[in-house]
Amino acid sequence: MQDGMRLCPGCMQWVPTASSVCPACGYDQDATAVSSRVLRPGTVLNDKYLVGRTLGEGGFGITYLAWDTNMQSRIAIKEFFPGYLASRDVTVSGSNDLTLISQSQERDYQSGLERFVREAGILARYSDLPGVVSVRDFFYENQTAYLVMEYIDGISLKEYLKERGGRIPCDEVLRIMEPVVRALIAVHSDNLLHRDISPDNIMIDRSGNVRLIDFGAARYYGTDEELSMTVMLKHGYAPLEQYSRRGDHGAWTDVYSLSATIYHMITGEVPTDAVDRQVSDRLAPMRSFRGVKVSGYIDSVIRRGMSLLPEKRQQSMQEFYDELYISREELRAVRKNKLKRDVLLVVLLSLIVLSCLLIFGMMRAGKKDAASDEASIVSEQNEKNGETDKKDSDKNSANASDNKNDHASDSADKKSPITDRSEQNTAIDSAEINKSTEKTTQESEAISYAIMVVREGTFDTSPNGRTVGEIFDAYCDDPGSWSGEELGNGTVRVIYAGIKDAVPFTIEFEVIDTRFSITGVTQNGSPMRQYTAFVQGILGEEG
Repeated sequence: MQDGMRLCPGCMQWVPTASSVCPACGYDQDATAVSSRVLRPGTVLNDKYLVGRTLGEGGFGITYLAWDTNMQSRIAIKEFFPGYLASRDVTVSGSNDLTLISQSQERDYQSGLERFVREAGILARYSDLPGVVSVRDFFYENQTAYLVMEYIDGISLKEYLKERGGRIPCDEVLRIMEPVVRALIAVHSDNLLHRDISPDNIMIDRSGNVRLIDFGAARYYGTDEELSMTVMLKHGYAPLEQYSRRGDHGAWTDVYSLSATIYHMITGEVPTDAVDRQVSDRLAPMRSFRGVKVSGYIDSVIRRGMSLLPEKRQQSMQEFYDELYISREELRAVRKNKLKRDVLLVVLLSLIVLSCLLIFGMMRAGKKDAASDEASIVSEQNEKNGETDKKDSDKNSANASDNKNDHASDSADKKSPITDRSEQNTAIDSAEINKSTEKTTQESEAISYAIMVVREGTFDTSPNGRTVGEIFDAYCDDPGSWSGEELGNGTVRVIYAGIKDAVPFTIEFEVIDTRFSITGVTQNGSPMRQYTAFVQGILGEEG
């Protein structure tokens, strides 16, 4: 304590005792109304923490600005105070103790208190991360518990957005959010989910540093605890699985909330609730908002992170980070290096196969030489034996000649009907082969024609009158491939397969005569519900 000076409850700076209004922050201790349930400014906790003004109130707790009298520094103190289970009126009772609204809720209160204690442990574990608020202390008092944290001299992201007119340029958003994404990668490595990412729980200090706060809803996933997670969420930022106690929670759950937060920062609009999107998914592309400048690639990454189905989102925060912060050129380089490795592997395998065939051929040649040598030996022996048997052979030659002529005659008589039947079968087989070949040729010509109809055709909104093939090839990392199949009734399905930023996709068309229409899109092997929007995005990017 300094003579003639006092600490301002509004900013915890020293001001003259005689002045009721703080010259630094404008806080008027005589005129400022204080809720009857919060701790009075000037209250001392744990014999060393001087309580100041209230920084925020939520459904599960109250956060105060405070002063550490030992360390002579500002801090923030979070008090466990579930308003739906407990109450306090310091103006009437004169006590700071929390009292249960109903004794029957004792079990729920203790369960919530245990979660609050666990939050303290979680924050303490990740205090060294630049994107997470650090923990200083933890203690029990007033029939509840308190968490002492570093004081962030700044404002919430929600307030920051208001100061900036509701939205922030994309490049700045990515810079602001990078430490948060990195922090979540570390948190997820311990199978821990935050489950409450939103502009309310992200703080920005005066130097522009960002902190993720409020791990009160955090839960472990991949454990028994995941089987019955409490339904805690913020509408617009929570994915569909968070609306159910037994939803499919995972890293993709936080990916959705983080993507929704970035979507809000760039567009200035809170995303439509996941439940409402389930009925009619009309999530507008960020590029469609007036005045918003964002690349089609970043737009697709964020909207993929907000997919309703968990399996369609990025499956880890690391994957989300890679897509968001690794440049498209680097992604292309990674893909080309992978292609080079694949080509090299194919060449090596081909060489191994050729070597095996060569060795096998040499072995067969060796066996033939051995057989030839053996045949020569046998031949020499036969010549010797032949001289001995020559006389016997001459004696029987006449009879053998007569028998041979008789046998030839009989063979000629028997061969005639068999030959006729064989020739008939050969003629039938030849007709079937010709018919099949003709059909295959017709199908091939129909498919080739259908591919030409699509590839050389144009959309009504084709930029600069370019053909479908030109647009798609320009959109992809490398020119794609075309294939097709006959569906019958003169209809042919044509498929374009391409890769965009290392993500494979296909676009399907149905072709009848000279008309074609888009019938579906798959990305990473999964069908897209809003496939027309995907194609419109391609046209917009190439336009």
